[in-house]
Amino acid sequence: MAGMANTTGFTITATTAKLPTPAAMNFSEQRIFMGISYLILCIIGSFGNILLAIIFYQTWSRLGKIPFYFIASQLLFVDFCIHLSQIAVAIPTTLWFGSREQLRSYHENPIIQIISMLDTVGFYAGLYFSFLICINRFFVLYLHWGFKAFEKPRICFVIGISWAFLIAIILASNAFGCTKSFSQTKYFFFYACGTNEIGKAIINGVKYASYVIPAVMCLMYLRTFIGFDERFTMK
Repeated sequence: MAGMANTTGFTITATTAKLPTPAAMNFSEQRIFMGISYLILCIIGSFGNILLAIIFYQTWSRLGKIPFYFIASQLLFVDFCIHLSQIAVAIPTTLWFGSREQLRSYHENPIIQIISMLDTVGFYAGLYFSFLICINRFFVLYLHWGFKAFEKPRICFVIGISWAFLIAIILASNAFGCTKSFSQTKYFFFYACGTNEIGKAIINGVKYASYVIPAVMCLMYLRTFIGFDERFTMK
């Protein structure tokens, strides 16, 4: 905004300074901002998970047999998978100021491709194990009866099936030409399947399942909380 005033025969112009917005940043500034943000979040998350891992280690002999505790330990591992993919792929890609050819060569490195897949492992394994915890809480807190599938040693089989399913999806998507990479302009991991329809179908099927599972979890937790409220009201 500018204000104009005419006094004593000359013009005075007053201007209001505007702070730059993220949209006004140039591409390099955006990438530096996003890269540093990713780095700070990864450091905070890794530090918290390290502390949690220490607690798990110290209490495992007493609490490791509890199904909830055992499933939660899987979530700790998949969190580390996500942090590793961020540190090794997302942050270097975001802060990359070399040539496009060098960045493409970096992403095509077999080790980097495997680490990129850890983002998939972290996201979907976290989703599936959170769903298992939700089922466990629903049976224990709402239905008031133990679910035998969550008793040891059966819980090890359930978790093993979950891991096997996830690994099978990753191997199948790779077998049909789908590779995972990180976008330097949009700042997220994505799958590139080219023209392979089978690979696209696998990725889309898993993606749509990731929409349904949280909705089911929300309904189960909501019903559990309503059940708590009904019991307290009756008392």
